[in-house]
Amino acid sequence: MARELKPCGTTAAYRRHLRKRQTPCKACLAASRDEKRAQRAASLEAEVPPPDEAPARERLAELRWQAELLRRSIIWAATHSPARLPSLSKERRETLEEIEELADGAEDSGGGALGDFLSGPGPLALVGGADTQDRKEA
Repeated sequence: MARELKPCGTTAAYRRHLRKRQTPCKACLAASRDEKRAQRAASLEAEVPPPDEAPARERLAELRWQAELLRRSIIWAATHSPARLPSLSKERRETLEEIEELADGAEDSGGGALGDFLSGPGPLALVGGADTQDRKEA
């Protein structure tokens, strides 16, 4: 048994017109327009969740990691590429200022997994890198 078709003036009929590659009638256009307006209004009325402190903590952890990376880069640049020192120093200063601003409003959690990662040996030890000669040999 076939389903009963919805009459013109409904969104189902509007979609049927489009499926059949027909120009929708005025009633179907109005129904589609009304449905879209209702959907937009409903999405605008959706409750916005309260701000979470997690993004600030994540940003603070990321900035601390970046400051450590910049510190190690400065050490490396001092012997291998002194021309990069001013820009690296400026970037680290700006990063430390942002950390200070965020840390004033955030509770220090001890760094968590990121703090453990930064305190132990790991990829950051590679920032100093091998000399150019060592890279050629490898």
